[in-house]
Amino acid sequence: MNYKSFISKENIEKVQEHILEYYTKEKLQHQVDYMRMSGENDISCCKRLVLGGCFLVSHHDVNEFLKSLDVKICTDEKNWERYCNTIVSNCIKIIND
Repeated sequence: MNYKSFISKENIEKVQEHILEYYTKEKLQHQVDYMRMSGENDISCCKRLVLGGCFLVSHHDVNEFLKSLDVKICTDEKNWERYCNTIVSNCIKIIND
């Protein structure tokens, strides 16, 4: 699922601020560059960061974060998928800007 289908343009900035609470742009770029040495692409590297617990990890926290973006809350699994896709897409935007 593409994050653009449920995250408004106004909230993309909030998502990027959320990411930058955990990493500076330079540290995020450095981490992805390091992970790329294993032959992975940017999407895989960023997804590993999310799945590895570098951002929010509990369903409750993810649900609350999505609520703050006015995203309709679904099942925990669907919300986790939305969160992961949103963070991955915006990590890539950050490192490519």
